[in-house]
Amino acid sequence: MKGLLYKDLLLSRKYYFVVFLYCMLFALIAVLMRISMICGNLSDNKEVVESLSRNMYILRYTPGAAMLIAFINDGGTDYSDIRSGWLLFSRTTALRPEKLVGARFVFKASALTAALIFSLVYMIVFGLTGGDGITPGMLRNIFSVYFLSIAVSFFATALALVFRKKQISQIICVGTVGVAGLLLTTLMIVKLDKIDASKDFDLLDFLKGEFSGIINYILPAAAALFVISAVLSYITSVKALKRREG
Repeated sequence: MKGLLYKDLLLSRKYYFVVFLYCMLFALIAVLMRISMICGNLSDNKEVVESLSRNMYILRYTPGAAMLIAFINDGGTDYSDIRSGWLLFSRTTALRPEKLVGARFVFKASALTAALIFSLVYMIVFGLTGGDGITPGMLRNIFSVYFLSIAVSFFATALALVFRKKQISQIICVGTVGVAGLLLTTLMIVKLDKIDASKDFDLLDFLKGEFSGIINYILPAAAALFVISAVLSYITSVKALKRREG
């Protein structure tokens, strides 16, 4: 197991490092903006401070959420194993499909857990700059993204092992997201048509209001999706490898 985990780390370390640098840069910019709102140049502009304060969640969550979402992709390790012939070679060893899939899932979960730790540390630092603390609601939101990211990551591994073609997997993923996005956009457009255009309108405030009713259910739903994805993706991935053996 340790050797398999080390192999995945070697193959994906450059990708993770680049993502980490970008997220660290964004986190630094967000913290500096928060400080500037309090005692810097931005503090002189009340309109800017009011706008940023109203949408503070963007600065609070985006760096950590971006790292979690980016870490769904491990830099192409799933497909590099296929292209290099590693999976074909592994059939000649004592490695069982269950161990191969298990090691891949453990590695992906570990990488996303590291991204979660980064998110929590950043949120603490960001809160300290403004005298805030971490609330249960903040933890709920970031853990929801964490569980959803792991669920999608496991699903992506299963797609890679079943189809062995990156293009097919991408079409399925993009198609799924596209259909969901189209349905959501259509629903939002219908609701926007009912809004009085003569009043001041803020799109972010509108979206927050629309999803406020279901926000308490996001974490349980994300955790349930994580469990379902872990079980089904593991079974599907193992069967796909065994099918290739036969």
